[in-house]
Amino acid sequence: MKVIKSAFGTVFEINKPNLNGNIFPEIEVMSVVEELKKQVEDNGLLGEYVVSQAEPVTTATLPDYISLNRLSHKITELRIEDGKLKAGVDILDTDAGEELAKTIPLSDVRFAPRILGKPARDGVTVKELKLLSIDLVSGESAVFTDDVVIEGVLPIIEEKPENSEEIENES
Repeated sequence: MKVIKSAFGTVFEINKPNLNGNIFPEIEVMSVVEELKKQVEDNGLLGEYVVSQAEPVTTATLPDYISLNRLSHKITELRIEDGKLKAGVDILDTDAGEELAKTIPLSDVRFAPRILGKPARDGVTVKELKLLSIDLVSGESAVFTDDVVIEGVLPIIEEKPENSEEIENES
């Protein structure tokens, strides 16, 4: 598959509540990033573009597999920087990827990590994380995703190709 565009940005802030009130501890996120590092570097981790009309898009509403009908991108980079999980994505030349590319600048698109985990005793901290994928979501309910809202397109970072755009989520 051909890469149409690349984007990079913040998926969520570590150790801070997201819109659902969940807190992902740094030690857990570091473990997830380390676990997925080889897969991301070798082949990328696939993700979907989901246009949500009414129902919020959450890990509970998405299956634990990637739909070929919604396959839009591959995650090419995961890293922790400044207390945030950041991701780089290559948008692919699939039907969903083409649709996603039309929404660029990505001001109406949000990162939606598919994360499984167990709540800690406090009921908000999530332990034993497993990151299944990082999807990109737009539509009416995109603001209610498991992650946080994109502030807008930010300057391109030096590690990405010239056609890369930055996605920045906020808490």
